[in-house]
Order: sequence, then C-alpha cells, then structure tokens
Amino acid sequence: MIDYMAYSDMLKIQVDMCFPFEYGLYKKIGINNMSIVSEIGCGNAYFLNKLRSAFSTPKYFGYDISSELIKKAMLDKGNKGIVLNLGSIEDMREKADVILLRLIMHQIQDRYKFLKQVTERINPNGIIIVVDPLDEKFQIFPALPRFMIRLGSLRNILSPDQASRQISGLLLDEMRTLNFKLFEQEGYFIPSLLPGYKKKYYDYMKATNNMLGYSSKEIIEINAWYSNSSAYAQIGLFIYVFKKVN
Repeated sequence: MIDYMAYSDMLKIQVDMCFPFEYGLYKKIGINNMSIVSEIGCGNAYFLNKLRSAFSTPKYFGYDISSELIKKAMLDKGNKGIVLNLGSIEDMREKADVILLRLIMHQIQDRYKFLKQVTERINPNGIIIVVDPLDEKFQIFPALPRFMIRLGSLRNILSPDQASRQISGLLLDEMRTLNFKLFEQEGYFIPSLLPGYKKKYYDYMKATNNMLGYSSKEIIEINAWYSNSSAYAQIGLFIYVFKKVN
C-alpha cells in the first residue's frame, strides 16, 4: 500500500532538485512560444506548476492514473488554471504542441503502444519530451542497504513486470519507427555536494522510504547517512526531445 502523502512529498522534493537542471533546455526549445502543453503522468502537478511559473504563455493540461495524486493536485489552489484529469494518454482529447513524459516511461509495460498513442495526439510541428532515469549515475555513499531494499520494493510496486528502466536506447529505435527523430538531448546528474542538496537528498530519501509506511530502522540508517560529513549521493536523468520527420 502506497502512502500518497509521502508520494506527493517525494515528487515535490524531486522536482525542486531537478528543475534547475532542466530549465535551460525547456527555454531553448521555446516552451513559452507553445499554445498547449500536456503532461501524461503529472502526479500532484507540482512540475507542471513549476513549468507554468517559468513559462506562462501556454495552456497546461495534466493527466494521471492515480486518483489520490490527482485529487491532491486539484485541491492545491496553486494549480488553479491547470486543466487536470484522472486518466492517461487514451483520455487526452486536446492536440498538444508539447507532450511531456516525465519519469513515467520506465513504468510503461507496452511502450510502443503508448508512444504510438502519444504521437497521434501531438500537433504536426509539436515536440515530445521524455525525461527518465540514468541508473548508471545513481550513487549513495556510504551504502544504505535497508533503504535500497525498500526502494527496490517500491519500484516493483510502481512498475509492471514487463517495464524496463534501461530504455534510453530503446526509445530512439521505437520513436524512429514511429517517424520521429531526436531533436535535442541532454543528460545530467545531481551531486549532493551542491549547496543545500545534501538536505534535499535526506528529505527525498525519507519521503521515498515513507511511501511504504514509516519504518524506524530505515530512518535511523538515513539519519546516520545525513550526519556523516563524508556522505554523498547523486541521481542522473536524461532528456530526449523528439519531433516528427517531415
């Protein structure tokens, strides 16, 4: 059973950690010149709200299959003006200039079917943005064995059996088959050595751990990591921007 309050907290921390690293690309590709931006898997809409604060011109739509997260998004007065929907790509009725798939592709079982539906809902000159983990950049020192077991259990719950986290190369082939080319790409990692980021990682690990319910043994382990002056953590992500081949 997922604790959706902890899930929402984790999403907010993760966005605050990542957005400064993604902002430049969104600016470069001209989000503020678009009319409609739709995010599939928007969760609590915290990322959409952050994007809207930076680029206010488009109309924003968000979809998520979690009734708990969409309810939280709808109750958040800060999301007023974002059109929020319980559902996924098959429920999308608008044609978008940007479809954002942020940290959901590794949870999709039939990627090709899903991506085909996405490509059918993008405007002719629109772009599809995929953001997903680079697990080879993931590091925690010293090791947190209890936390990693919890993280593994959480990933098993959130991702179906046929989903894969190693998709960066697969996506290129699948999108090429769908007549979309890679227009822009970036990869980045976020070190805990940045000012304030060790605390962000600490809060992120606690919220992630608590998604499966509070457990004092794991929290003791995380607290010890935070108290260790030599402790280090990092996560990595890639961003692909696809456009239709004319």
